Amino acid sequence: MTNRLPALIAGSMLAFAAHGAIAATLTFNLGGSGGLDNSAPSQFTFIQGGVTLRATPGYSTDNGSTLVENGTGQPYIAQWSPGLGVYDYCESRRCNDEDDDQHTVDNAPRPGMRSDRADDFIKFSFGGEQVRVMSIKLGCLGCDLGRTADWDISYRVGDGDWANRNNTGVGGAARDNNGNATYLFTSSPYLLASSDIFRVGAKFGDDNDSFKILAITVETQPPVVITTESVPVPGTVLLLGSAL
Repeated sequence: MTNRLPALIAGSMLAFAAHGAIAATLTFNLGGSGGLDNSAPSQFTFIQGGVTLRATPGYSTDNGSTLVENGTGQPYIAQWSPGLGVYDYCESRRCNDEDDDQHTVDNAPRPGMRSDRADDFIKFSFGGEQVRVMSIKLGCLGCDLGRTADWDISYRVGDGDWANRNNTGVGGAARDNNGNATYLFTSSPYLLASSDIFRVGAKFGDDNDSFKILAITVETQPPVVITTESVPVPGTVLLLGSAL
């Protein structure tokens, strides 16, 4: 009779590995002095815990129905401390420090289009890894986070619908002593490898949002081990197998 003990032991060990796998929490700090990337595509890349995060810019002029990204005519991404922003022109090519900034994520119109209400966003992809977005941290450069509507956001998880979050009220951002704001995504689904995109930007339809994206925190999907031998093995049999 064929000795099935080695197979049973191996199956037990694989099953243990599957149940023992845990998720990892990774925080990508997006600040730095990379300046303006005016190449095509305009992007910055970050690596943390074996996961590659790519950030690219985009904008919408019709509340998210049409996205301009990854092609000609898009704005550029910019990295000046404390975080990432979208480099474009403010109204009449001059910035209003209270409402707009040339390299923040904001609602500034495109050049020569004073009424288009183009809303900037940054598109994050994760190199095909399965992750869940847990939080984003916003900061300020050339803006005032004390104003109630200065850091409202629109966001989109994977292929889902666009959603909004406001700085105040239920689901609002928590502010720290440095004036930075953090939005938590406690019920965010996992982004799958085929759709690992998270977009976040100035709230569609607003006219005075203006912020930098300082950091994004994600949770990696635990690996799943599928085995053909999953029969539980008593501890005494495992000890016997070790002796053999």
